[in-house]
Amino acid sequence: MTSMLSQLQITAAGRPSVIGLFSARPSSAIPAGFAKVCVQQGWGVEKTWKQLNDASRDWFESDNGAYIYYNKGDGQWWIDEPGGNGVFKAAAPSHAPRCNHND
Repeated sequence: MTSMLSQLQITAAGRPSVIGLFSARPSSAIPAGFAKVCVQQGWGVEKTWKQLNDASRDWFESDNGAYIYYNKGDGQWWIDEPGGNGVFKAAAPSHAPRCNHND
């Protein structure tokens, strides 16, 4: 399943590095920050990505390398900063991150 969303935007967050426009990426592409953390931890990059990110699901990336992906291990969407460290996570439908609005 690919996402019906082609882009999403984070307009406010406690971390400036995760604010911005995020574009859909195919699951076959691995975020650079994710790969960096795997290498630092001694984990196989492709193996770990396949364990956590469903091969049929898009993920989202900003121009600075921050990314959002659905972690099938815990059933939550993760927002990671460009270096690959997790910043936020939230339960939401697996097909797309939940949007919260302050009206």
